Amino acid sequence: MKKIDNNLQAFIMIRFYLIDDHPAIRKGMQSMIQTIPEFRFAGEAGSAEEALPHFSSEKIDLLISDMMLPVNNGLFVLSKIKEIQPETKTVFYSMLKDWDIVKQAFLMGANGYLAKTADFDYIRKSLKEITEGKKVFPEEILSILPGEEWDDTASLIQILSKREKEVLQLIAKGKMNREIAEVLEISVRTVESHRSSLLEKLKLENAASLIRVAAKLYG
Repeated sequence: MKKIDNNLQAFIMIRFYLIDDHPAIRKGMQSMIQTIPEFRFAGEAGSAEEALPHFSSEKIDLLISDMMLPVNNGLFVLSKIKEIQPETKTVFYSMLKDWDIVKQAFLMGANGYLAKTADFDYIRKSLKEITEGKKVFPEEILSILPGEEWDDTASLIQILSKREKEVLQLIAKGKMNREIAEVLEISVRTVESHRSSLLEKLKLENAASLIRVAAKLYG
C-alpha cells in the first residue's frame, strides 16, 4: 500500500504563477520554489494586467504575488482571481508591513502572507502548508483577528458586490446614509437598499451589528 501511495504522490503537481514587477525577484523565487519536487512553474508577470489573461486560459493552483504592483495592487489581483479561478490559492510575498492591508487580504480570502526577508526553509514549509489548505499569516494579523470565527466572515465578504463593499467601508468610517449617498453619488434609497442587502448577506440582525462588523473589518 505504501508503494501505491508513493506512486500517487509522484503524480501530484502544483502549478504556481508569479507576479512581481522586479524580474530578478521573479527569477529568484522561480528557482527557489522549483526545488520543491511537486511544484511546477506555470508562468510569470510584472503586473496584474499582464497576468490576469493567463488565469482565464490556464489552470493555476497557486499564485504568489507582490502586494505593491504597478497600476493595481495585490488586493485587486486577489479579487479578480476569486472571480476567474476561485479555487486558486493566493499568497502575497512582500516587504509591506501595512497590517490594515494585510488584514483586508486575509478577509478577502488570501491564503498566506510571507515576508521577502523570510528564509527558504520557512517559505518551503509555508507554501506546502498553504497548498494543503492551511492559512499562513504573520502573528500581527492573527492577533488582530483571533480565532477561527473570522473564516466564515471572510467567506461572506467574498460574495458582496463592489458597491456593497464600498458602502460597508463608509459605514466603518461612521458615515450616515446621506453622507454615503453623497460620496458614492447615489440616492439615499439606494444606500438603504445596499444596507438591507448587507444585513442579509452577512447574516446580521440589525444596524448596530452591521456597524460593529464594518468597524472590525475596515476600521
